[in-house]
Amino acid sequence: MKLKLLCALPLLVISGCAYLPDDEIVTTQLDTPESILQTERGLFVTNVINGGSNATTLEPGGYIALINHDISLEPILLPKYLDGVQLYHPKGLVKDTNSDTIFAVDVDQLVKIEHDGSNYHYTSYDLTNVDQSRFDSKGTADLTIIGNTIFIASFNTQTLIKLNKNFKEPATFVTDNAGNDVISNYPTGLVSFNENGTDYIFSGDFPGDSTGRLTRFEVTSNGDFINPYVIANTGNYDGLYVDNDKLYVGFWGNDGSGDSKSGAGVQVYDLTQSNVPLLNTNIQDGPSDVAVVENKLVVSDFLNSVILRSEK
Repeated sequence: MKLKLLCALPLLVISGCAYLPDDEIVTTQLDTPESILQTERGLFVTNVINGGSNATTLEPGGYIALINHDISLEPILLPKYLDGVQLYHPKGLVKDTNSDTIFAVDVDQLVKIEHDGSNYHYTSYDLTNVDQSRFDSKGTADLTIIGNTIFIASFNTQTLIKLNKNFKEPATFVTDNAGNDVISNYPTGLVSFNENGTDYIFSGDFPGDSTGRLTRFEVTSNGDFINPYVIANTGNYDGLYVDNDKLYVGFWGNDGSGDSKSGAGVQVYDLTQSNVPLLNTNIQDGPSDVAVVENKLVVSDFLNSVILRSEK
């Protein structure tokens, strides 16, 4: 794919320049976008602000934006404080399987976001309740949902957490079928996938060196992770997305820099084959998350604070 150099674009927050494919569109103004979530209302985008320098602190500033599907209008900002809930630096987003409710992980809390047709409503669950002696609250990164269970990547603790979406039961650490904690190497991305009635979760690590893994777990009916299969283990894997038997992965390269010159980009894996082979990589800077909207690839560029769109 032919590349062109874009820099100094008006009305956009871009630090330096980035090499982007010709058919990609730089569209909207954000502040260090992290995760994107496609819904009927549009694209929700979390923003950790300031290049993510304080994204693990309980300092207000981060926000969630809503962008219409054609990604041409200014984003609508959701309230930063509502119903006694303060947003700090929200990261991962997921939509409920049976409703329009959205969940966001935000430092040490899980925020339930509901819309009654006119107004938003927030409810917060304190994730430090899981086990304060073991849980490092400064690193919740992403989440996914299967049925009534939400699974959360706890980055600094290097574990995964699960809890009921109605917040009726205490959160617990995810274990294998022997009762041992499922340990990940700084987990950052999660996505669920069902194939022939079996639930799977893909987990991406982001250790900042070449030891990160992209792993597929089978998920039992009680939320245990079994039969882990390492798909790749040579770099840093961020946002994950499944569409039409393909797994899209925001890959930050072997060194974690997110520099396209170091191999960063959106990787595409084939889920129809048991070994889940890598099909191709769309070279791009800082791909923190990815989605497919109207058959186009939409990517949040964390490094340059923009949303990009291209042919798949």
